[in-house]
Amino acid sequence: MKPGKLITTEDTADSEAGSRRGFLLRVLGVLSGGALVSSCGYALAGRGAFLPSYIQRIGIPTFVNRTTVFNLETLITEKVRAEFIGRGKYTVTPADTGADALLTGEVLGISVVPVGITENQFASR
Repeated sequence: MKPGKLITTEDTADSEAGSRRGFLLRVLGVLSGGALVSSCGYALAGRGAFLPSYIQRIGIPTFVNRTTVFNLETLITEKVRAEFIGRGKYTVTPADTGADALLTGEVLGISVVPVGITENQFASR
């Protein structure tokens, strides 16, 4: 907002819509992160509209990697982008500008647990 500009109810409505949109994306980010951490795979549930109809273009910049695993943030970001693209309803961009909504994320930890062990106690899967 420029100095001296009169705040109108339209400006307030835009601000409230932006706040709601930001809240929805934060909730979506937390849920997505929880799904990634709590299972061996992830998927966005359902095929219906899970975001408001005014969101058509989603910016998904590369996630932040807080682990020691090289390139993990790129792999996870690409999988999340592919999931949104696969829905067919959204245009996904790696930029954080020019989008109706922004999805950001951080990879805080990773654990690798073998599901199969040989008789010599080596991981087989």
